[in-house]
Amino acid sequence: KKPWPSMIRTIWNDDERDIESLIPRFYEPRPELSSPGTFGRVDALWNVTESLGVSGEMIYSFDQSQPARTSAGYLIRHSPQLSSSGELRYLNPQNVTYADFAAQYALTDKYAFIGSVSFDLDEGTVRRSRMGLRREFPGFYLRADFVYDNVQDEVSFGFTFQPIGVPLFDRGLE
Repeated sequence: KKPWPSMIRTIWNDDERDIESLIPRFYEPRPELSSPGTFGRVDALWNVTESLGVSGEMIYSFDQSQPARTSAGYLIRHSPQLSSSGELRYLNPQNVTYADFAAQYALTDKYAFIGSVSFDLDEGTVRRSRMGLRREFPGFYLRADFVYDNVQDEVSFGFTFQPIGVPLFDRGLE
């Protein structure tokens, strides 16, 4: 039997600042970027098999006396070259449900194609889509992305530099 690790954390904030975000968050590496509020967070990750993982998270706002964010997701390693992930999340303060999907395909040992799309299930529209090519170097990744953002009504092309082996940076799907 595989263990079901989970983390439960309650954050009490006595700060009198105005709350800017409807979904409270605490960012441990950069507390100054946190969204104040009194909330509890429960998340769980279960590696069902060597190739399938599922996760879930709930952020409960004690200020609003209701869940602020609820989500569930999966990660599948189809083969050593292909991985995919998905997440379904409900944002209670805005009464919206989003679905995100991503895939990563290793073209060679150094190059990978990455694609993702985010849907607004309530509106039935694409929120954002991205296609990118990532190159791995000995100490970092370099990625070129083409992004269509329907929410901001923007199309962009950009580059991302991501160090390898630095805590808080993940090599996985976004």
